[in-house]
Formats: sequence, structure tokens, C-alpha cells
Amino acid sequence: MSRALRLGAFAGALAAGSLGLSACDASPYAATVNGYVITVNSLQHQLAGWSANKAWVQQFDSGNSTAQGGSGATVVGSGGSGTYSSAFAADILGDLVATKAIEQYLGAHRITVTADQTVASRAVNEYIRSGSWTQFSPSIREFQVRQLAEEGALAPVPTSTSNLQTPYTDIQSYLFSSLCVDQESTANRSEAQSAISSGTVTGGEICYDQISLEDQPAAYQAALRKLTNPGDLTGAIATSYGFVVAKLVSRDSPGFSPGVQQVLSAAVSTPTTITSVLSSAKVKVNPRYGTWSGAQVTPPKAPPSS
Repeated sequence: MSRALRLGAFAGALAAGSLGLSACDASPYAATVNGYVITVNSLQHQLAGWSANKAWVQQFDSGNSTAQGGSGATVVGSGGSGTYSSAFAADILGDLVATKAIEQYLGAHRITVTADQTVASRAVNEYIRSGSWTQFSPSIREFQVRQLAEEGALAPVPTSTSNLQTPYTDIQSYLFSSLCVDQESTANRSEAQSAISSGTVTGGEICYDQISLEDQPAAYQAALRKLTNPGDLTGAIATSYGFVVAKLVSRDSPGFSPGVQQVLSAAVSTPTTITSVLSSAKVKVNPRYGTWSGAQVTPPKAPPSS
């Protein structure tokens, strides 16, 4: 599977076909990577985590619909709810295999993921999946962040960054390591507007990193991400207990650092090192889930119709 497509809706990345994969499958392994066993339980956890995000599933199915020129692949398998299509399962298993192979390579070569790469990876994921990101469980979100950050660690610092300027601009509102605001709660919109007009916010200071801001209501997240310069004010943000106004105190961002450039490069196209790592990895896939070929998991062929 294309690493860039993985960041989108997987559109066009899957072959047609369906295999009913249920949570009761007791196969001992889904795949092995250089001797490391990826268990069926690990695969099932990922499949369940992705499929639980209804907004993402809708995007996936729509992007792969034949009406959109896709293969017709869906998340749900032919057995209905609780099962997964063979193509979807193969794609997710391919991600698990690739991530483990890259992790092993990084460890063997003592390459560590930097803070900038992690922050940039989360910003890219938040931007690409802005309509569904916070509907993933924390463990699935962290897997995606780690996955891209590790890919970025294997990407060379680009000598030319002209093709990265647009994606860098795109992720700006999500790219920060710490965002601190003074915040005032008001009983009604009129009081909130008065605070905005005066530019005076009398509440206490609150600081967020990317993870803690994700836990906040969507409207609040969006309002804070728009704050760029110290002193910038949000509008009146509606809450269950009235309205909130926030004033930016500080925003720490890695900027267009080498680590950010590496992650953007990995998101735009697959680094050649990753292709080499995956090609040289010793991978065995449980035939129930497909085969390993061309550095990806190919779904099993559907049985001929009678």
C-alpha cells in the first residue's frame, strides 16, 4: 500500500474481494516479521479500532466505491457486522508488518525519533483526518502518529523543500508542542463579547499539548488552533455551561525544522530507505490473511463462484 494513500482515505489502494474475519478467529499468528510474531489479537485490535470510527469508515467506503472509480472494497466483510473484508484486513496487516520492520531497523541502527518528528506526525494526521481523527481511540491514534514519525526518521533531510511548502502551510494550525491561553468563562454571549471588545481576559492560564487539546470539544479545539500570535483572541465559544473566551499567551512550534521536513517528505512519498527495509524483511503471512509480495500484504484470492 502506498504510504501517502495510507494518510488519506485509502482510496484506490485496495483490491476487490471479501473474507469474513471475525473476532473469534483463533489462528496463532497473523504474520511474522524477522521472527517477531504479529498475533491475530493484535490484528483484530487494529481492525476493530479502525472500524469503530464510523466517520472514517464512511470515507473509506465512499473513496473506494465503484462510482468513484474504486475497487468497491469496503471495511465490513461479506459476513456482515463484526467481520472485515479481506482487502481491508490485508491493508491493516500490511501496516502492522511495515511498522514493525521499520521499528526493528531503527533499533538496530540506533536511530531515534525526535520530538519535532512526533509533533509533525501528529499535525499531519490531525490535518489529513480532521473530520474523523478524534473519533479514533487513543491507542489507534498513537499507532498512526508513531508510524509516520518513524517513517520520517528514515527520510533524508530534503535538499529542496519547494514541494513541502504547501503541506507545511496546510498543517500550521495543528503544528505546536505547547499552546497556552488565558481563559475566561462567562454566563452568556453578551459578557463574552464584552471581554472580546475590551481585550481583557481575567481567567487563569491553561496550557495544552497536541494530545490534551484533542480531548477538548471540537469547537474549542478549532478556536484555539486559529490563535497565532500572543494576544490573539478567540470568539465567544459556546459550552455546556455558558461561553468561553481565550487569549493566546504563548505558542511553541518546531517551525520548518529538519524533523518536520522529514515527516512531510515521508507523508508525500515513500522514502527509498523504507522500500529497502520492507524488501529485505523476512515476512511470513498467515495464508488466511494473504501473502507478502511487493513489500505489501496481498489479500487471498476469493474462491471461484459455483
